[in-house]
Amino acid sequence: MPFNFNKLKSAVHDAAEKSLQKLSEMTAEGNQNAQQQQPNTQQQQSSRENAKKKSKKSRDEDDEDADEDDDEKDDEDSDDSEDSDDDDDDDDGDLDDDDEYTVGIICALPIELAAVRMTLEGEHGDSESDEDEDDTNVYTFGMIGKHHVVVSCLPVGSYGTNSAATVATQMRLRFRYIRFGLLVGIGGGVPSSENDIRLGDVVVSQARRHHGGVVQYDQGKVLSGGGFERTGYLQPPPTVLLNALSKMQSNHYMGKNNLGKHLASITRAPTFVHGADEDVLFEPHHAHAGGMDCSECRIQYEPIERKPRPGGPPTIHYGTIASGNMVIKDGITRDTLSTSLGGVACFEMEAAGLMNSFPCLVIRGICDYADSHKNKSWQPYAAAVAAACAKELLSVIHSDDVEDTSTVLQATSLKDDEKAA
Repeated sequence: MPFNFNKLKSAVHDAAEKSLQKLSEMTAEGNQNAQQQQPNTQQQQSSRENAKKKSKKSRDEDDEDADEDDDEKDDEDSDDSEDSDDDDDDDDGDLDDDDEYTVGIICALPIELAAVRMTLEGEHGDSESDEDEDDTNVYTFGMIGKHHVVVSCLPVGSYGTNSAATVATQMRLRFRYIRFGLLVGIGGGVPSSENDIRLGDVVVSQARRHHGGVVQYDQGKVLSGGGFERTGYLQPPPTVLLNALSKMQSNHYMGKNNLGKHLASITRAPTFVHGADEDVLFEPHHAHAGGMDCSECRIQYEPIERKPRPGGPPTIHYGTIASGNMVIKDGITRDTLSTSLGGVACFEMEAAGLMNSFPCLVIRGICDYADSHKNKSWQPYAAAVAAACAKELLSVIHSDDVEDTSTVLQATSLKDDEKAA
């Protein structure tokens, strides 16, 4: 069958027209879809922009809230800081109870402690034993005049310079603001032509010749041939106490003496009332013959005659006090030691342990004559006289002078530094 070219041409033409028509339809549909999608795109873009604006606004609001929170926190921190500063200021302003006490009194015997406690104008109580494991002292607190006073006593049966030094060291370490101390109690008097010392008198340590008020008679070295050379030097009391002695002595010269008044407040307790035993003095070589009241001694020996004293407060003697770890109970030994020391007014057993580590003044009521006739009958009254004298002394010391005085810790640390240098 012959090929019909015209038929083929017509078929191609028809197909082409159909293709063009279909392409035209597809193009129109594409344009319509594009127009429909454009608003959606704009809407999406607008939504994204709104979301961004909203997010930014939210962040800004969060930042503002955060700033406000920070400001509030800063204000709270500032308030807390001010409160803390106020608390610190309050802490700085409040002293520890122990820091209130500026005067320390040390006694060797319970009867001496009792006498001192009678002079306190209201006790503040006693220390608790478990407050400081390293401090074995027992303390009594109170006031004498305007002074806060802390008092301690050596343990019963423990006497001498070493025990006294231990008590003083523990006291000064605990009570950091103590300015000075007083060693108050009894002692053995050394009567002489220079010092008409009687039982019931008082001896107060005072620098004399080459001694600072107290001398340790048993410290030194034994030389060949049996000689003995004393070594060491004990410091004098602090200036505030020496000035007080001047003021008290001048008051007494003017007749302004309250010693008897202070003594009366102590002797209202029967324990401290003056006993019936007489004040009898024998020659140094007249050894005790027997009897608690020396009744046999009076039969065997003639007592030394002394001028009667007029009534009035006990006599106060100022001079050197000899201190050591031995009880002097022999008149000859007493006078020999006194002469070798340049003349002393009293013997006792504790002061030498304090003077270089606990600046203080020594006040001793005379209860015997450091001879073989020694007994305890005058001890309570002598302790009362010493306590009354301590109160008399403190009454002439102004509290401002105490505050201006270096603490015991400062004074002893300075001396240690000077020794080290």
